[in-house]
Amino acid sequence: QPDATERQSSRCKQMSVSGYNERPDAVNEVTAPKTDEEIANAKKAVAIAEAAHEHMLAIGRPGMRECDLAVEMNLRAKELGANDNFLMLSAGPHQQGVGASSNRPLQLGDVIIAESTPAYDGQFCQICRSASVGPPTNVLAEKYALLVRAMRAGIEAIRPGKKVSDVAGAIDAVMTEAGYEKYNHPPYLNRRGHGMGTGSMAPGDIDVSNPTVLEEDMVFVVHPNQYLPETGYLLCGEPVRVTATGFEKLSKTWAEIDAVKG
Repeated sequence: QPDATERQSSRCKQMSVSGYNERPDAVNEVTAPKTDEEIANAKKAVAIAEAAHEHMLAIGRPGMRECDLAVEMNLRAKELGANDNFLMLSAGPHQQGVGASSNRPLQLGDVIIAESTPAYDGQFCQICRSASVGPPTNVLAEKYALLVRAMRAGIEAIRPGKKVSDVAGAIDAVMTEAGYEKYNHPPYLNRRGHGMGTGSMAPGDIDVSNPTVLEEDMVFVVHPNQYLPETGYLLCGEPVRVTATGFEKLSKTWAEIDAVKG
């Protein structure tokens, strides 16, 4: 079985013969499977993101401004070797979505939602996490567990030959069964994940309207991030690689509702 680098080279030669220069989407298609080096760098980026999240849990506290917490996370990512870190972090008791960090101080009862996307040697990879300021309520823990269950269903649907729409559909099915079919659509969410990379963003947005067929060594994040009426907007997401028989989760642990000290 040739590795991703060899498959990219072979595909490039085939497309060159068939009119590569006339295909505006050719580069994206050729580089859809990540090379072994890109996959290794993606794993390092994920490890950095997880370490930055652990740093956030260790230093976050009521009274600390969102923007200061975000700076601390970015500095930690840089210390660990990230070239850059695209971070979205906000907090509040009931948020409509995630946005840029403000100078608002954290308060007991807030939920911090953070989307961390470090780059390592040019390869981006992302995790999505949520954390309560103080102990999480029973409702928050219950609804976050639902999102994790939906995320697992989507990830477990991954294998070569399946469509992106199958992954998104598996997530939506869990949420619909739990009574949230109305919330499976904008404005309550944007997408169920997306591709990442400098050469290709394949397989694109994880959405029920995306017919893209999954290929071995595609790398993308699955995140059933959405608004729920009981909790507000929550972030929950894991990066994965498509393998020959299924998937490989690139993060060390599954997302769970965390907490910073109150």
